[in-house]
Amino acid sequence: MEYGDEGFMSNIRCSVGKGNKILFWSSLWWGDQTFQSYFPDLFDVSTNKFSTIFDSVNRFGEGISWLPTAFMGSADTVAAFTASSAAFGFQWQQLNSLLAAVRFSSSGEDNFEWFPNLTGTFSMASVSQMSAAVKCCAWQPQTISLLKISWKLSLPLRIQIFAWRFFTSRLPTKDALISRGVVNIPNQWCVFYGNVPESLPHIFFSCHVSLKVWERIFVWLGEEVLFSFEEFLEFDVVQEKVKAVNVRVKINTIWMALIWSIWSMRNSIIFYQVPFCFDMVVYNVIYFSWSWLARIVLNTSISTFYEWYKLPLDCFSNV
Repeated sequence: MEYGDEGFMSNIRCSVGKGNKILFWSSLWWGDQTFQSYFPDLFDVSTNKFSTIFDSVNRFGEGISWLPTAFMGSADTVAAFTASSAAFGFQWQQLNSLLAAVRFSSSGEDNFEWFPNLTGTFSMASVSQMSAAVKCCAWQPQTISLLKISWKLSLPLRIQIFAWRFFTSRLPTKDALISRGVVNIPNQWCVFYGNVPESLPHIFFSCHVSLKVWERIFVWLGEEVLFSFEEFLEFDVVQEKVKAVNVRVKINTIWMALIWSIWSMRNSIIFYQVPFCFDMVVYNVIYFSWSWLARIVLNTSISTFYEWYKLPLDCFSNV
C-alpha cells in the first residue's frame, strides 16, 4: 500500500507488501510522524497497541478493507469514546479519511520509494531540484533575482546572510518582532526618529535620518552616476541603469555596505545605548565597501583607501 503526507514527506512512498513488519501505531509508515503521534487520543484507548498493518486489513484481490477491531481492540471501544469525546470523534474521522486513501503497491516486500527520482532511490540532486522549486513558490521572481545578485558579490558570510534576510523581509525589526508575539519590546518607535513605528521600509528608506546617509553617499559617488537619487534607493533599478559590469559591482557593494551600516548603527543604539553618529555611519559605508572590494582584487592592484575616498568609481577597475 502507498501513502504520502503533504510537504517534503509527500515525496516518500511507503510500499507495504506482507506488512507484517510494520506496526500500525508506532512505525513511521505514513507522513513524517507515527499514527501514535498524529492521533494520541485514539492510541491511548487502543487495547492493541502492537497491531501490525498485516493484522489490520482484510485483503480481497487488489483491494483492502480496514479492520478497526485489530488496531483499536474492540468495536465497543470506538463507539463508547466517540459518543463521549468530541476530540476522539474528530480524530477517528481523520484517521478513517487517511486510511481510505491508502492503496496497495505492486511490490511484495515492505520498502520506501523516493518520488522525485524516476528510479525511486533518494538522491541529493533531487532534493536540490525540490528546494529550487519551493523557492520559486515562496518568493517572487524579482526577489530571487536580487538574492542571486547579492550572493555573487564578494561579501563576508554574515553580510550575505544579512542581505538574504533584508531582501526576504526577515530582519528582526520591531514591527516584525511584535507581530511574532515578542512581548519584551520596550516600544515600537524608530530609534533614529522616535515618532514613527520601526519597520524595514521605514528604517532604511523613509526615515529622514537614514535618507541623509543615502544622500551623503550619493553625492560621494560623484557626478558621473547614471541614475537619480530616487533610483539609487531601488536596488533593482540600479541593475537596470548601470550597464558596465565593473561599475555595477562597485555600486552594489556600496549599496550593501550602506544598508549594513544603517542596521549596525540601529543595533548599537538599542543594545549598547550608543548615540547616533552620522559621520560614523558614512565612514563605515566607505570603509566596508572598500575592504569588501579589496577581497576581489587581492594580490593584484588594490586601490588605497584614500583613492577610494576621493574617487570611488575610478578605483578597482579590475573587479
